[in-house]
Amino acid sequence: GMAKAFGYAEVTVQPQVWQKSFGMIPPKELKGETGKKTKTLRKAWLKGKSLELARAKFPEWEKKIVNDGISDSILLGKYWIETNKEPT
Repeated sequence: GMAKAFGYAEVTVQPQVWQKSFGMIPPKELKGETGKKTKTLRKAWLKGKSLELARAKFPEWEKKIVNDGISDSILLGKYWIETNKEPT
């Protein structure tokens, strides 16, 4: 992808890993009538939480954070920066 084109190593991070680092863990009581409905409810919860967190952490970008794809990208970038800081 783009990272490789700019000479950066590609890094894969499972969504559950970076989401957990921000406390994005759906409540256990969030259940639907079926497993499929539970999954749908949890995904919707995660999308909303992603938007909420990204807007809270970057209020200056609030109007540009219009969907969960943008908020996920911002939070994933923040996760990478925080986990790859040089020791001081």
